[in-house]
This record gives sequence, C-alpha cells and structure tokens, in this order.
Amino acid sequence: MSHWSINYLGKTYIKGENDCWTVFCDVQNNVFDRNIQDLAFGTINELSTRKEFLNNPLRQRFKEVRIPVDGCAVFMSKGKYTSHIGTYLNIGEGRVLHCIEYSGTVIQSLSDLKAYGWNIVGFFEVE
Repeated sequence: MSHWSINYLGKTYIKGENDCWTVFCDVQNNVFDRNIQDLAFGTINELSTRKEFLNNPLRQRFKEVRIPVDGCAVFMSKGKYTSHIGTYLNIGEGRVLHCIEYSGTVIQSLSDLKAYGWNIVGFFEVE
C-alpha cells in the first residue's frame, strides 16, 4: 500500500498556485481535515510573507512541539529567518513533503534537508 504523500510528488512549482504554502494548505485540508485558509503569499516578497503570517490569527493555531507527528508543520530557513514550510511525514526516521522552486513537490529526509541547505526552525502541530 502506498503512502498518501505519493499523490503530491513531482507537481511543478508555481508561485501562488503550487508553492510551499499552497501545498501545505492542501495537505492540511484534504489529508488532515484542518481547514487552513490560503493567505495568498504568491504575490509578495519573503519579508512581507513572514510579517503577514506572524501577524495573522492563523498563526495562533500553530503550537511548537519537540517530537513531530505525522502532519506537523515543519518551518525551515536557509538563513536567519523562517522562509519555508513543509509537512512532516512519519515515515522511517522522518521525512518532509514540501514544494521548492525548480524541483516542485518533493519528499526529503531530515538529513537530506540539511544537505540541501535547509535548517529546521521547528515542528508545529496545527490545531
């Protein structure tokens, strides 16, 4: 039996339509039934995106956890600030489903994320 995440693999990155946030929302809504609304980040820059998310009431539904479970949000960065989100998959030693420019939707192990320059900022359960 295949894992539900296989249905997301290989989808092309399209900013505002199929990017890290829209894939995260789709997974939360359709796999985990969490009703996360799209915040339309596609048309704004990274700094504005961070500010929009941090000031949005939706942010209050994200509670940081030490040990992730299937479906947790994974906040990531490649620098000082959080700039990316994915969904934790409880497969093997842990994997993350996320959508990145040039590669589209991929699944990577936690160690592969680090090898590709992603730092995990934290794991968050979504209420």
